[in-house]
Amino acid sequence: MDIRSTNTKVVGNHTQAMKHMGKLSLKIETITDQVEKMILDYKKININSPQISPEEASYNRGAVDALQKVLENLKKDCNKFG
Repeated sequence: MDIRSTNTKVVGNHTQAMKHMGKLSLKIETITDQVEKMILDYKKININSPQISPEEASYNRGAVDALQKVLENLKKDCNKFG
């Protein structure tokens, strides 16, 4: 086996891995942005709705709590990834 072809394969694999990591990073950023937007939307409903039922407010609070946990896990996993 020629050393030049081996080096080319390694460089090619490294380039592909870097491209994959870049795409993955963009997906994580997109998901993070969407989760943050959902949290704000639920908070706005609770703050700005004149007649919100206690059940709906409780549901929204639970949704915000769950989404904040998702956001924490995303950020923790991103730190491990980076």
